[in-house]
Amino acid sequence: MKNLTVFFFIKKDRLDAVGQVPVYCRLRTAGSSISFSTGESVSYERWTMTNHLRSSRVPEEKAVRRTLTELEERIIRDWTSWKKKHQSDNLQEFRVYLVNGDAESNAKEDHYEEKDSLRYLFELHLSRVRRKIETGENSPATLEKVERCLRYTMDMVNQVYHQEDFRLSQLNLAFAENLFHFFRTVRMQGQNSAIKHIEFVRSAIRTGIAHELLPKDPFLMFKNKKEVQRNLPASEHKLKNFVNSVRFLPSLSNECTHISRR
Repeated sequence: MKNLTVFFFIKKDRLDAVGQVPVYCRLRTAGSSISFSTGESVSYERWTMTNHLRSSRVPEEKAVRRTLTELEERIIRDWTSWKKKHQSDNLQEFRVYLVNGDAESNAKEDHYEEKDSLRYLFELHLSRVRRKIETGENSPATLEKVERCLRYTMDMVNQVYHQEDFRLSQLNLAFAENLFHFFRTVRMQGQNSAIKHIEFVRSAIRTGIAHELLPKDPFLMFKNKKEVQRNLPASEHKLKNFVNSVRFLPSLSNECTHISRR
């Protein structure tokens, strides 16, 4: 089997009005190659000056470089598994597999359309969070919390709905209530913690709305409120100690003594 080489390049002849050029990916094996757009664009000068963004310290450029690195890792990983399964080096067939996935795997997943998938939404949202970490808007701890929450949500889908994925078009209030109950009973979370995790999921939903994957927030009517921590009445012993501590203030001491005798 032939080894696969992955590298990225820009098309200078497609320079736009603001000096941006599209980034393309080229896959090559011995004797054949294919190219396709990555969907990313960069400054022509910056691409050249920063060794294809590898040495860039600009947050936006670092985020693009990370996206390209993740794409390269995914291609190499998929190429290895695809070769083993299909015993083929045909790059055109592999490109179809990259775009559409494996036909047999898709059939097992009930023919989900990629963008009508909860998993797709979560991956999209996690990419957004990672970009915010690159620009300093979020901390790495935020990413860990979001990843954990989304993992718990997929666990709920598996245990409650007996599915590996869930259609975005089927998200509704009942799903939110089932998820909240799962957080409380299975994950043993407190009221406030469970609501916070629901808000993490709603943040992903807002990402989906921004990308036109959802028309509106299906959790909008979810009304569980956080518990309010209330101070309990002081015991008589504590009240007497308080009275003793303020004896140097006669008026306040007399008032507190009067209260303790009631």
